[in-house]
Amino acid sequence: MIPAQHLILAAGPWTASLLATILPLLPIDLGFSPLAGDFLVFQNPHGLTNSSLSAVFLDSIVGHKLEFVGWNDKTIWVCAQANSSAILPEPGSFHKPDPNMISELMAYANRFINPAHGYHGQKNPLELRVVNKGRAFRPSTKSGLPIIAAVPRTKLTHGWRSDASDDKLSGIFVCSGHGPHGIVLGMGTGKIMSDLVLGQEPEVDISQFGLKFKAHSEHRFHP
Repeated sequence: MIPAQHLILAAGPWTASLLATILPLLPIDLGFSPLAGDFLVFQNPHGLTNSSLSAVFLDSIVGHKLEFVGWNDKTIWVCAQANSSAILPEPGSFHKPDPNMISELMAYANRFINPAHGYHGQKNPLELRVVNKGRAFRPSTKSGLPIIAAVPRTKLTHGWRSDASDDKLSGIFVCSGHGPHGIVLGMGTGKIMSDLVLGQEPEVDISQFGLKFKAHSEHRFHP
């Protein structure tokens, strides 16, 4: 056991299952709906330039999400629409990508990275070398909004403690559900969470990112 005054639950798509494991009687519904996204990583067939570090979105061309992202490690990542029906695996397990989606991504790569006539007047198409492929699960919610909130003490005691009030925090916080935008929103979210932990008012309105509680629970337990 590790003693602590504050606990932040931020376990990505597994946040809901973690919450249910450590606080099984807590009447909170996170409304999670994890999304699985398959991806392919190619070796960039061109020399690395300043324009290699870019993101290209082709949604309007193919009719659904399709992204190519070039990185300074000479790789190009490609991903398409997410799968909302995939089953979330156990933490630490390997997530196998959908073979059909991988084939589709390969076809898109050959279409947009490696056209039949090559680049810059080349007569032969460029060879695309796959260096990695996989599946990633995003911590998404049914509402599409992240959860950035503190658990009120009353939700832990269920009214059992007479000194429990909504303005007294339990020391437990939830921070998850950012979908595919976790890295982009990470710094701002970290600032908000630090304000909550320190008992300070966040600089932005987070009322839309609160917790939803079940209407009724027969259980009572101590913090």
